[in-house]
Amino acid sequence: MDEMATADGESATPSRGRTEPGGGVPDPEVTNIAATGDLILAVTFENSKSTVRAARKAQAQAYVRTSARPDKDRSAATAPIARARTRVPFRVQASVLKLQSQYFDRLLGDSRFKEGNDIAAALEALSLRSIKPCDADPADLPWVEIADDDEATQYAHRELVFADLLRILHGQSALVSSGGSSNISSDSNITSSSKSSSNSTGTGSSSDSKSSKRSNSSNIGSNGSSTQKITPQYVTTLAVLADRFDCTEPVSSYLKESLKYRWPATSSRKVPLGSGRGGDDSPGLSRAAEDVLRQKILVGWLLNLPIVFKNGTKELILSGSSRWGAFATEDEHEQNDKPDASWWYLPEGLEEELQYRRQCVLNAVAGIQQHFLMLYSSRSAPRQCKLGYDSSAACDSYQLGEIVRFLANKSLLFLVDFGPSSLDRVVDTAQITVDSLITTLRQCPSYQIDKNHNNCGLRTRMLPILDFVQSLLSANAVPVTIPGWKADRAATAWLPLDQDDGGTPAPAQNGSRPEFIVSNGTSHHDDSSDINNSDGHRYLPTSGHPHGKPFRFTRTMAGDQRFRLDGALGLDKLARQVFLASSWDWTADDDSGAWSNPGKMGRVPPIFK
Repeated sequence: MDEMATADGESATPSRGRTEPGGGVPDPEVTNIAATGDLILAVTFENSKSTVRAARKAQAQAYVRTSARPDKDRSAATAPIARARTRVPFRVQASVLKLQSQYFDRLLGDSRFKEGNDIAAALEALSLRSIKPCDADPADLPWVEIADDDEATQYAHRELVFADLLRILHGQSALVSSGGSSNISSDSNITSSSKSSSNSTGTGSSSDSKSSKRSNSSNIGSNGSSTQKITPQYVTTLAVLADRFDCTEPVSSYLKESLKYRWPATSSRKVPLGSGRGGDDSPGLSRAAEDVLRQKILVGWLLNLPIVFKNGTKELILSGSSRWGAFATEDEHEQNDKPDASWWYLPEGLEEELQYRRQCVLNAVAGIQQHFLMLYSSRSAPRQCKLGYDSSAACDSYQLGEIVRFLANKSLLFLVDFGPSSLDRVVDTAQITVDSLITTLRQCPSYQIDKNHNNCGLRTRMLPILDFVQSLLSANAVPVTIPGWKADRAATAWLPLDQDDGGTPAPAQNGSRPEFIVSNGTSHHDDSSDINNSDGHRYLPTSGHPHGKPFRFTRTMAGDQRFRLDGALGLDKLARQVFLASSWDWTADDDSGAWSNPGKMGRVPPIFK
C-alpha cells in the first residue's frame, strides 16, 4: 500500500486557495473530475532528477523546432515545466472509484485502513451539519493522500494522464481525445493545459507513421485551434497507471472503443546486412523505435489486447533488442546499470522468453549454413558434386571456398584465429533482423567450377530451405500470445522450466513428434564427429534446444505448397518443432538410410546395391 501521509506537513482538509498559517504555500486549486463528488483525492507526483532533466531538454528542443516553423504544433513547447514534485487534488465520486477499481475499493471502503475511517468520519460530520457532499465546499470534504513516483514510466507529467484516467473511470472522455482545456494546478500554482498531456515526455520520442499521425491527432484546447497527437508515451503511462490502481478493464475498453489508438510503424526494412559491429549499415531497430515497440508490448499485456501484444512480440523476436547483445561495451554496461522504464524489462518472464525465442530462431537459420559448411568440409561426408560418374573432389573444394567467401563478405561467417584481437571481427547479432539474414542468404550465387557442373552450387539447395523457414516465421507459434501465456505457461513457453534439482524441460518439450521428423527414437550423440551416425542418419552437431529432437528436412517439405500459406494446418506445430530442434539436417532426402554407404560416386541408392 502506498504511503498515505500528507507531504510537507500539509493539512488533510485544507481550504480551497487558502494560505496555510505561517505564510506557507497556498493549496492548489482542486480539479473537478466530478463536480458533485464527495471525495478529494490529493495525489503527489514525484519525479527523479533524470526524468526532470530529460523532460526539460525535450521541451527546449521542441521550442526551438516550433519557433522556426510557426505552422507547427506548439503544444509540446508550451507544456508545463517539469518539476521534482507536483501535488494535484482531484474531486471525485468515491462510489465510482470503488466500483471501477479494486485498489480504491479496498483503500476507501475497508475499515481496516485509516483512509476509510477518515472518509466515514468526514461524511458523518457533514451529515450532522445537514450538508450534502455534493453541495459541500472542497475544504469540508474528506481528503485522501496518494503518492506516485516515476520509476515505472519515467514520464514527468503524469498528473495530466492521471486526470484522464479518472475521467475514464467516471465515464467521461479523456481531454487528450475529446478536446477542451484542463484546470490542473500544482503546489507551485502552475495551471496546465491538456494540450501537453501526450507530447511532453520524460524519454526520447519516436516518429509516427503517416497513417498513425492522422488517426492519433485530436483538436485540443478551448478554441480547438491546435492539433494534438496522442503519443505512445501517453498511452503507455495510462496503461501503467491503470495497472497500478487495478482498473485496466475500463481503460482497455476505452482505448479500443473510444480512443482507437493506432501504434506507429516500427518495422525494419528487409535490407542486406551491413558490415562491422554496430555499424550504420545495420538494419535493426533504432533506440527510439524499440522504445515504442516495447511500449506496445507492455500496453498489450497490461490492458489485455491480444492482437497488439501478439504483433509486438513477434516483431521484437524477429528484430532483436539492444539489451540482448552479447558484446556489450563498458559504456553500454553503464547505461544498462541505470534504471530504465518498466517496458525495457518486460514482466511475467516475457523478457527472458522473447530473448530465448529469438535465439532459437537464429540457431535454426544459422544451422542452414553450418549444415552445408560441414557437408563440404568434413572428410567423412560423402561427395557433394552432382555430376554423377564424373564427380570430382575439386568441385567440392571449389564450392567450399566460394561458400566461405560469400558468407564472410556478407558478415554471416567470421574467421576467428587464436589471437584475442580476432574476436573484434565478430558482429553482435542482437539487433540483426531475421528477415535481413534470410534476404542476405538468398543472394548466394550459383557457383560452378566449369560449365558442366550446373547443379553443384549452394544456391539450388538452399533456396527451398529458406522458403520453408520463411513460411515457418509466419506461424502463430513464433510470437507469444496472451491466452496461452496466462492459461498454460508451461506448455506455451519455449524456455525450459528451471527447477532446484538441476532443471527440467517444460512439459511441451517432451510431447510427441510427427513421424517425418525422426524415423526412429534414437537420440543425438553430441560427441559424434562423423556426419553419419551408426543408424545411418546425418545429425549435425549444432547448438539447438537442449531438450529438443533432431529435425530432418525432406523433399516432401521442400515441395509442399501448403507451407507457403499463412495459417496452414499443422504449421504452428511444425514451426515449434523446427525452432526447438537439437540439430538440423537440411539435406532434402526422403530416405536418409539409403545413403548410409557413401562411395566414390556419392551416395548409393538401394537399387544399385
